[in-house]
Amino acid sequence: MSSANAWLLDLGGATRVAIGMRELVQIVDASHTYPVPLTPACSRKVMFWQKRMLPVLDLSIRVNNTESKGNLLAIVAYQDSENASTGLAAIILTAPPIRITVDDAQACTLDEHMADWRELANAGFTREGAVIPVLHLSRLFGGASTA
Repeated sequence: MSSANAWLLDLGGATRVAIGMRELVQIVDASHTYPVPLTPACSRKVMFWQKRMLPVLDLSIRVNNTESKGNLLAIVAYQDSENASTGLAAIILTAPPIRITVDDAQACTLDEHMADWRELANAGFTREGAVIPVLHLSRLFGGASTA
């Protein structure tokens, strides 16, 4: 049986997602974000980090239609599917990430009541009775994004 390390991200309420161990770059304070007018509600902010402007995604709005009350940002790295370059973005969190190990026995499908996650996640697993989507960061932030 194989296993993998991941980060469990808390988006608020009962919403948890996971990303690969190497996709998390840094955790920062969310107080220094800036609004961008006329953009979708879930991606209405940007932040500046190491001389780069990064999009800030509020997945709670995207999936639950409720704004996150989080005060942390997970800076994540992804590979842009259009030009294979590496990109950076931020996701709003309500608690610090938790390092976890996931094994093959936990794998599951994203069932009917998780239809919103199908275009945002590429897999799922169970943990403590809940289904945890594994985010597909290239779909969320890359040039061929469907989100």
